[in-house]
Amino acid sequence: MNHHILFVHIPKTAGTSFRKAAEEYFGVKNTFYDYSPKSPETSKEILTAIYEANDPYRLFKKISRKRHSFLSGHFPVSKYAPLYDAMDIVTFVREPVSQVISHYNHYRSYHGYKKELDDFIEEPRFQNIQSKNFKGRALMHFGFVGLTERYESPP
Repeated sequence: MNHHILFVHIPKTAGTSFRKAAEEYFGVKNTFYDYSPKSPETSKEILTAIYEANDPYRLFKKISRKRHSFLSGHFPVSKYAPLYDAMDIVTFVREPVSQVISHYNHYRSYHGYKKELDDFIEEPRFQNIQSKNFKGRALMHFGFVGLTERYESPP
C-alpha cells in the first residue's frame, strides 16, 4: 500500500524533530521540503514544479510514483491539501503563549530581530501563526494533530 504524508510544519511546534525523524523513516529520496523558494532546505522538485512551473499536480505526479513519501514545510495546509487524503495530513500545535515566545526568541537569535516582545506580537506577520496555517480548515480535516507539550508522551 502506498503512503504519502503531508506535514504542515508550524514554526516552533516541535516540527523540526518530527521532520528529521520522518526523513530517517521515509528516506532522503522520498522526503520533500517547501520552506519558501529562497530557503536552502526547499527541495529541487518543489522549486521546479511549484515555484517555476506553478504546477502542483506535476509535483504530486512525481511524488505519487513513489511507494512512500513525506512532504513538509512552512505553508498553509490549503497549498497542498487538495492533493492528499485528509487522513494523510498531519501537524503539531503548541500552547499559544509558549509558541509566540519561542518564535520571538528564534527571530532574535537567528534573524537579528532587535525589537521587544511587545513589538513582536503587534506585527501582523507574527500574529496567529498557528491558525493562519489552517486557513479556515477545521482540525477534524487532519488525520493527526499532535500537541507539542505531549510530543514525548507514549501513545
